Amino acid sequence: MWNHFGYDPVQEEYKVISVTWEMTQERVVRSEYHVLVLGPGASWRRITQSVAPHRPRSQGISMDGVLYYGAWTGENTFVVVSFNMSSEKFNLIKLPPHAGTNLMNYRGKLAVFDYSPHLVIDQRLDMWVLEDDSQWSNKKTFALPISNIYLIIPGELSVQGTSREGTVRVFSKTHYCSLHALCDLYTGEKREWVILSKLRERLPFETASLHTTYWDDFESIMYLET
Repeated sequence: MWNHFGYDPVQEEYKVISVTWEMTQERVVRSEYHVLVLGPGASWRRITQSVAPHRPRSQGISMDGVLYYGAWTGENTFVVVSFNMSSEKFNLIKLPPHAGTNLMNYRGKLAVFDYSPHLVIDQRLDMWVLEDDSQWSNKKTFALPISNIYLIIPGELSVQGTSREGTVRVFSKTHYCSLHALCDLYTGEKREWVILSKLRERLPFETASLHTTYWDDFESIMYLET
């Protein structure tokens, strides 16, 4: 099950969208969608629109009353799904060839980006921006100004967060310290800091995981009566 909280600017309502799916032999064969309008006596309502079965793969991003998220379809193809909070209609958007599968809000527009293995080799990030409902821009390439500190902290570089103004948070970690860098893709400015950590042995069952966050992903605030 996958859930996301969003805002309908037309009806001025807050909604929760829920997606559930069924898989067979690593393929998505069925998915269902429900919406909950927050308020007194709220109850879940099924969305009956015919939508290609898919499984959400990323967090959602809300922009101007539209929710975007990445998903795998029944054909094991990665797409971007848009959901209009007002009309409650889905739309599946194909990605350009060789495009990345990470989502971000780039200065008010949806963008997908790819950084591996470019980030480790030459601190590069490739991006495609959605110009309208289905038209993507040409690939944009950004050189992230990671300093030579990375040479003494040779952990795996990853993007751990993005902001709607086009700032990305780059992260690298070893057993004794971690490098954090905020890089503004628009201006090229950066801030870096190193955090020292206590040495400890990694347990055999521990695994690394990537969790990308959007630290300023909000549209408006409403106080709910309880």
